[in-house]
Amino acid sequence: MRYEWIDYDVWGNDDDGYTVNDTHRTGRYVELLADVTDADAIEALIAGGFLSEAARGSVTVDGEDGYSLYFTEPRNGYHLGELRVAGT
Repeated sequence: MRYEWIDYDVWGNDDDGYTVNDTHRTGRYVELLADVTDADAIEALIAGGFLSEAARGSVTVDGEDGYSLYFTEPRNGYHLGELRVAGT
C-alpha cells in the first residue's frame, strides 16, 4: 500500500501535554505491505528519512492498517506524524 507522510504542527509541552494544531500533506510517500507490523513501519520511516534512528524501539504506532498510522513518543505523548493511505 502507498502511504503519504503527514507532518503535524504540534502545540504543548511535556508538563501540560501535546495536541495537534494542524496537519500538512508533504507529497512524500512510502510503500508498505497491507499487513505491516509496527516495527516494519518504523523501519521504513527511518530508511526514508521521515524519522530519526532514535525512533527505533521508542515510538508507539496506533491507527488502522489501510487508512492511517499515527506515530507518537510514549515518554511524553508528542505526536510525530502520520502515514495516511494515498488518495484519502
